[in-house]
This record gives sequence, structure tokens and C-alpha cells, in this order.
Amino acid sequence: MVQNVARKRKIEGEIRPRALPPYSMNRVHHSYSVPIALLLSWLILILPALIVPDEAAAQRDIPSDTIDQTGDDDDDDIDPEAGQSAFGSFDEISVQRVRPGDIPQYEAGLPRGASSQMDIDDLPRSLTGSQLKHVTERVSAATIEIVAVQRPPRPYRQTDMIYRGHALWISSDGTGQEPILVATADWIEEAEEIYAVDGQVSRALAEGGLKLGSTESQPLDDFRANAGDLLERNRSNLVRLDVAVADRHVNLARLKPAADETLSPPDQGLVVHPMDSPMPQAIFGFSPAVASTVTPAGYVHSEELEMEYSFYFLVTFQAVLGAPIVGPDGRLLGISALRYPKSPEMSLTIPPGAIASFVSRARDKGDE
Repeated sequence: MVQNVARKRKIEGEIRPRALPPYSMNRVHHSYSVPIALLLSWLILILPALIVPDEAAAQRDIPSDTIDQTGDDDDDDIDPEAGQSAFGSFDEISVQRVRPGDIPQYEAGLPRGASSQMDIDDLPRSLTGSQLKHVTERVSAATIEIVAVQRPPRPYRQTDMIYRGHALWISSDGTGQEPILVATADWIEEAEEIYAVDGQVSRALAEGGLKLGSTESQPLDDFRANAGDLLERNRSNLVRLDVAVADRHVNLARLKPAADETLSPPDQGLVVHPMDSPMPQAIFGFSPAVASTVTPAGYVHSEELEMEYSFYFLVTFQAVLGAPIVGPDGRLLGISALRYPKSPEMSLTIPPGAIASFVSRARDKGDE
């Protein structure tokens, strides 16, 4: 019994809390202090690498080809609310295969401005009666009227539309080669049918309400009803044309007669104004839709021309779809292609450097 009491007291004494010296708790946990210290040190070292500022995280998400290369630290390409690149992720980038011909080559545009070398002889002046007649004869002999039948792409209504425009016989200066037939490409490149028409058909088309040198068109079915199926009745007066070469980057196409068709060129086509000469101050446009003679036109100097139109230069001439723009000597200064959307009385004109380059390339390709 005594032993049991003593044993019970001993046990109770072992489990009964006893007062410890102040430093005894440190001694009890001393074995944990070293691992804890090492853990804290390790966290201090790696936390800065794990915590990335928002700006750095946003910069990390920007594809390398969109990072500002100018050397300044502007954040124009970063969406501050989203905290990431405004260009999206690499998942949104697609790769498209292109052929070499789909990549535009460098094209010389306009010659140096006439204003830089202007003298009294360069000032605009009216042509004399004989000069006007000479230039008109030269330009009209190299200009023919063509019509194109287009079918709109789906999902638009599949109704054939008919347009009237111009094509030009253009010669390479000093080569003695036969001129080639050139037109603006945007309205004929994907046409179902293209025809060269004579004067009789041209007058009938005008009477049917189809304008020459205008981007306006008519449904072919309606036109056939109005013009009495004119194209079918005058098939013998039409020459079927095919697109031999087209370059969408300069908006030009070379036309050739289809198989079993003939179209005789003039002895001399229009010669493109040379690049090493300044542009003349006096310019003229020609289209039978405007007048029977060349018509005075003018340059429009616009420093705010939209990027998509920067290839062209503006002139005050309303006839488009391939109408020629010439100088007082009858040389080709440009080809009127499109109406300028902001000012319909102005036309977007293909510059002479691009025309000369295309003619040189198209002659080689089209004759293969």
C-alpha cells in the first residue's frame, strides 16, 4: 500500500506542472531553431524571384516583335486594366503561305516634283488649237473602250453586273516593240467576260444608260432588257479579251485577245513619262465620256491622303477605270483608276513609275 502511494505520488509528480527557469523553454526547443532559421533564410532568398511586379509580368507577355524598338519606355502597347499585352497571346497568330508573286516589289512612283525645277516654260498654259488636236489624236488612237461582266462573290446576289471602262495601248520608249494593251486590274481581274467594243456598240451602251469610266454598273439582265440584248446582237463587233498578266499591287493588268480573236494595235502607243524628268504643270485627261478632246485637269496635293491610297496621286478628273492622264506632249503621266471616296470629283491615279515597271514585266510574262 505504501509502495502504491509512493508510486502514485511519483507519477502525479511527473505529470504535475513544475516551475521552470526562464531559459529552460529555449533549451527544450533548441533542436528546432536551426531548421527554422534555415527555412526563413531560404524563403528570403527565393521570394523576390517569385514575386513579379505587374508591369514586368505584362512586359513578359508581349511577343518579341511587338516590343517597342524605339528605345523609350512608353507603355502604349500595354493594356493597363488587363495587365497584359493588348495584342493578345501567341495563340492568335496565324501563318499564311504566300507565293513570291504575292509579295509587292518596290515600285518607283512619281518623278521629282516640277516645283523644284520650275521656270517660266513650266508654268501651266493652254494648248493651241493645233497642239490640242495633235495630242487628242495621239491619245484617242491609243485608247479603246472595254466592257466587263462581273459576278459578285457570295453571299451577294448572283446577278451579273456590267461595267464600261478604258484600256490603253502603251509602248516602251525607244524599243520599237509593238505596244501592249493595259487596263486597271481591280474591275477586270476576276471578270467573267471582257470585250473590246467599237463605236457603234459604245453609242448603244450609252443609250442604254451604262456610263463610261464610272464605277456605277447595271445588272446585266436589266441592261439586256433596256438595250435589247445588245451584246448578243453585236457579237461580231466585239473582241473577246483575256487577262494575260495582272498585278494587284500596282492595280494593272495586261489584256490579250482570246483564242481565234484579233485586235490590231496602233502603230504607236502611249509612251510613259520618263522618271528622270519632272512632271509637267499642265496635265490633261481623256475619256469619250467627258469630251471628244483631251480635258484640262490638275494635281491635288494632299498631305493627309489615307495610307491605303498612298500609292496613288490625286488629279481633278472624274473619268476612272483606266482613263489616261497625259502631259502637253502626249506622254502618259498616269492612269485614272478609282474615284477618291472623300471627293468624287477627284480620281486616284497610278503613277508613271509603276506603269513603266509593270509594262516592262508584263511584256516579258505575257509573251511567254
